[in-house]
Amino acid sequence: MRNVIIGTAGHVDHGKTALIRALTGIDTDRWEEEKRRGVSIGLGFAHFQLPDGTKAGIIDVPGHERFIRNMLTGVWGMDIILLVIDAVEGVRPQTIEHLTILDLLGISAGIAVITKIDLVTESRIKEVEDQIKLLKGKLLENSPMVRISSITLEGFDELKAEIIKQIDSLKPPRRSLSAPRLPVDRTFVIQGFGVVATGTLIGGEFKKQDTVAIMPIGKRARIRGIEVHDIQVDNALPGQRVALNLSGIDRGDVERGDVVTDFALSRATTSLDAVLRIADTCNRVFENWIRVRFFTGTSEVFGRVILLSSEEGLLPGEVGYVQFKLESPILAFRGDRFIIRDFTNQETLGGGEVLDPFPQKHKRRTEETIQKMERLESADDTELVKIVAETSENIFITENDLRFYLPYTGEKQEQLLKKMEENAILRYVIGDKRMIASKDRLSAMRDRILKELSIFHKERPLAEGANYSKIRTEIKADEQTFDLLLQELVKDGIVIRTGNYLKLTSYQATFSGRSLKISEQVDQIYLQKGFTPPDEKELLAMMDSFRKDDVMDVFQAMIREGKLVKVSDDLIMHSTIVENTLNSLRDYLKTHGTITVSEFRQLANTSRKYAVPFIEYCDKIGFTIREGDNRKLN
Repeated sequence: MRNVIIGTAGHVDHGKTALIRALTGIDTDRWEEEKRRGVSIGLGFAHFQLPDGTKAGIIDVPGHERFIRNMLTGVWGMDIILLVIDAVEGVRPQTIEHLTILDLLGISAGIAVITKIDLVTESRIKEVEDQIKLLKGKLLENSPMVRISSITLEGFDELKAEIIKQIDSLKPPRRSLSAPRLPVDRTFVIQGFGVVATGTLIGGEFKKQDTVAIMPIGKRARIRGIEVHDIQVDNALPGQRVALNLSGIDRGDVERGDVVTDFALSRATTSLDAVLRIADTCNRVFENWIRVRFFTGTSEVFGRVILLSSEEGLLPGEVGYVQFKLESPILAFRGDRFIIRDFTNQETLGGGEVLDPFPQKHKRRTEETIQKMERLESADDTELVKIVAETSENIFITENDLRFYLPYTGEKQEQLLKKMEENAILRYVIGDKRMIASKDRLSAMRDRILKELSIFHKERPLAEGANYSKIRTEIKADEQTFDLLLQELVKDGIVIRTGNYLKLTSYQATFSGRSLKISEQVDQIYLQKGFTPPDEKELLAMMDSFRKDDVMDVFQAMIREGKLVKVSDDLIMHSTIVENTLNSLRDYLKTHGTITVSEFRQLANTSRKYAVPFIEYCDKIGFTIREGDNRKLN
């Protein structure tokens, strides 16, 4: 059993609602005003089963130009279009605009239905058929024409037969394997049940008790019940008109224009890369940074358009690459179709297809940008994953984020990634997330880390190491990526990390040139000062003919090499002084057995300021053992 959505299109009062009533027995005009005026205002919904068992949902869109917004909401998700033309009036302005919109949305399966044939002559019907043949658009290139009367029911058997033919010729929709999305076109509350949201299910599957997200706000809800064609079911499939009873939310949490989707897809966007075709009927040059109304799914938002491939603007019928900057967030996937109208909502300007729902900023009208867009537009699934991994803002992206780009999920996505593993991408589990990254991009960043460390060692040969944050900033890496690469470099024995300092394992510090002169002077200062050495501030003042960083690098290097000894945080002494003092202390203790701080101060001929930290240093290194106020040899 198949599920399809059939939609109507055409000028106001051309018989769309009457056609559906005759076909299904359902009156899609629900409102009193619609019945009183005889004009459809909102969307109408019906359903019926074809002789071959196919279940078809039908969406009746309003034909009046004032309700074009409602028409755009309803046309999303349609498989087959019934383009309705009144035999009395023939082709009219909204016939052409609706046809233009369908063409821009890429809908090519349909039937031209000439209505009210019971009111005209045969010659008039042929005139209308000739008018239809002159219309432009993919929808009518290979579409049949059927004559009907909703009063006498003439032609309806032929119409049903043609609908079945159109269904049989439809390609299996790729959306059936993609993430579940329900663009909401209607919401209401049922007493005792709660909030209900309706729409056409695009891709995937919803089941009762599923946790879902209401996008773009990201509010979570649970599916309490599912109804398809007025029947309670346990699950909903792509191509079905669906009503979801949602718990955990209030009436104001979901409205027309929102999307119900998998809770793991709570990522909205305000920027889109797209290919845009300007409508043949557009009456202006489409210029850069024009403000437009952007329609996709059932949503409508304002935005600006950046022309990426055109300098002078796009003319009617021309195609170009653009980036949209939207004023409100939406949920969007690669491959989503859209329509744009002018700011006042008076004219359809164009439409196209989303290439990247999460793009980076581009330079306009450069060969590099155009090549990027061409590569993105023509990419197969393997190439697409490579592009996303190579160009995403963060080097590591979740496998879940690929669902915004690929037309399938689950096992098929897993098979694709396995095929690409090691050759083009690397896969990791970080925390509770499965991640991928471009192998080439990671390799290039790894090389940059090593290059930056090499440069640092050359510029500051005696430094303890490069600061972690400085190197990460230099290579412009996010913390997650940098830490993972650093762990691998440490594990491979290429980099040594000591606290926040990094250095190459292969690097050996040597004193030469300026650093040798500094080390000789520092050595003499600490030898001469003996047991009253300078602190860092005093040392820098004494060495003011050299750069501060150079002096401190040499100073720290001499400590690491043992030429200077860190007795305490505030006391640095020359190793010769320390060694001589330890020898004197050993001789004293062998003779006297114990020593106090006061006795040690006299032995070393120093003040208590230096005696206390030194004797505590002796305890620390295990040279002495403290017993009360006395020390003895360990």
